[in-house]
Amino acid sequence: MQFFDPNQTQSLPSWAPNQRPPSNNDSELPPTAMQADYAAWHSSLARWKEDAATWQAEHDALLKRLADLQRSVAEHGKSLNAHEATFGGIELSLAELERLGAISPERGRSGPADPTEHQHRDLLARVRQVDDAHQRMARHHAEVAARVADLERATSSPL
Repeated sequence: MQFFDPNQTQSLPSWAPNQRPPSNNDSELPPTAMQADYAAWHSSLARWKEDAATWQAEHDALLKRLADLQRSVAEHGKSLNAHEATFGGIELSLAELERLGAISPERGRSGPADPTEHQHRDLLARVRQVDDAHQRMARHHAEVAARVADLERATSSPL
């Protein structure tokens, strides 16, 4: 990140604020021209001070917003962890169903329903629910990451 260093900026020529180029003759400037310069410079100073005060207030507000965003990104991390925690329950249920299926592979017979059918339907509903949440999480995570990358690019460009 590069910061503004006023000592490394080129100074403006003395005639810049009122856009009057210096004369090429050796004659002195008339007092009215010098007074016009002073008035223009005072105006520039006032504008610069006003801009700097506005930017400082905006900067202070940005710092607060960044702190709020940092808390939001931390909450996003907690959501990621909670989402990952749901995988374990599904994995256990799937292993249990596979184990039960290996013990009694009586599929396709007529008569009472397979005892694992109810568990299968429950797991199907949970998998669909977690998959929907996973898709939402993927979109949200991509958006958060992209916005942070945008902020990094904006703050790393030289002034």
